[in-house]
Amino acid sequence: MTQPLKPCGDCRACCEGWLADSRLDMYPGKVCKNLGCDGCEVYDDRPADPCRNFNCLWRSSEFLTEDLRPDRSGAIVVANKLLDWPVVQVVPTVTEKVPEDVLHRAMLLAAGAAVPVIEVTREDTGEEVIMLQTVYGPPAFLEATQNLELPETISLATAADAAGDTAMRIINGA
Repeated sequence: MTQPLKPCGDCRACCEGWLADSRLDMYPGKVCKNLGCDGCEVYDDRPADPCRNFNCLWRSSEFLTEDLRPDRSGAIVVANKLLDWPVVQVVPTVTEKVPEDVLHRAMLLAAGAAVPVIEVTREDTGEEVIMLQTVYGPPAFLEATQNLELPETISLATAADAAGDTAMRIINGA
């Protein structure tokens, strides 16, 4: 039996611009054009992507407790896909980096499901916001993602983690 989704409550982190989406003219530092004082002004007619299909793992995972609600934790933990791989993506909200404790708990959640993790970091240059993605996963995942067509590869570093079965690579993506 599927666990019911936790209600968002007052959390609006997914609409506050921390997740970029050009269709909604939303990016870090700029909220969704449909977000009003009382929440989404087009909620009943909101688009499938990115809104209806958005999968906030805090809402669906009992492992992610109240303190990890996106507006309280400093990060949004998202179920996503990269190529044909299911991934857990962790996106910072109010800071440029995901808090270490949130990243650690997201990695534990992902390890339990045997899926890779993508950690997003933002760098605001004053002229643009650069989104860096650190990818953690098995060597097969790193190999599958190595030749992605991305605007620019910032750096590429492969290192085994403490357990020796996960590696990391840093890529730049929009």
